[in-house]
Amino acid sequence: MTQAAVAIPSLWQQAVQGEFTGVDGVTLRYAHLPNPFARGTVVIASGRSEGYLKYDGLAEDLHKSGLEVFIWDHRGQGLSDRLSSNRFLGHVQRFEHYVEDMHTFVTQVVQPSNPKKLYLVGHSMGGAIGTLYILAHPGVFDAAVFSAPMYGIQLPGPRWALQPVLSMLASWNRWQGRPDYIPGGTDYQPIPFEENALTQDPERYQAFQALYQQVPQLQLGSPSNHWMVESFAAMDRIKQQAHMLITPTLVMQAGQDAIVDNQAMEQVVALGQNMQLISLSDARHELLVEIPSIREQVLTAITQWLDQH
Repeated sequence: MTQAAVAIPSLWQQAVQGEFTGVDGVTLRYAHLPNPFARGTVVIASGRSEGYLKYDGLAEDLHKSGLEVFIWDHRGQGLSDRLSSNRFLGHVQRFEHYVEDMHTFVTQVVQPSNPKKLYLVGHSMGGAIGTLYILAHPGVFDAAVFSAPMYGIQLPGPRWALQPVLSMLASWNRWQGRPDYIPGGTDYQPIPFEENALTQDPERYQAFQALYQQVPQLQLGSPSNHWMVESFAAMDRIKQQAHMLITPTLVMQAGQDAIVDNQAMEQVVALGQNMQLISLSDARHELLVEIPSIREQVLTAITQWLDQH
């Protein structure tokens, strides 16, 4: 049981919680909802600044639908080890480390349970990690669903102008011996519902904001300059390799997304061999915690896609 167990949603108190060792000895934490009668197993890859504690709603819905569920916290966030002396800094040395950690999780934790079918569900950054994973390991998952995957990031200016600046700052930070925030970046700061760009559902928004207050280990601030540079390279790799993607993959797009780049998403789906796009025109980025009418569409699309494969 984690240190934060007293405050976590009741679902996770019923789960198997554990840890494994990722790249460079980083300790990564995970949760597992067993289901002895499962028709399949789902691995959930969460987004930037998230952890498995936030995913009790999706995990419970998938579990109730007859699936076994595994989810882990990425390095540098959630209940996993942080990678900087500033615990609020969203940082990674190499984006590929996320993918390598996922492979360790799948091979050492998930596959020993002998799943009948193995499915992948990823959100935002987790969608980018998951896409790189199924490109590198095309035979592992029977199908994948990505919610608002991070195939591009909405930026305050053109990438061609911003990327050289971020690269220079990242190099300067390495010379100083410590990573630092992107320009304007801050420690964790709760945002009022009225100012949020993630969801239109006040109850679900307040619920995960309250969780981050009850379990401050989850709190994460802005990304580092180096995280941005690594993410640009990862998104470029996805676009370059998308034509090789053969795993049946459903991509769900939020029409009102202010976080990821929907045009980049459409370009990747058009290149993929076995990808399908669903766009929810009125939805914001957090499709999995949106208002009930949108969330029901999302859950139905996920379960139907997995049932087909």
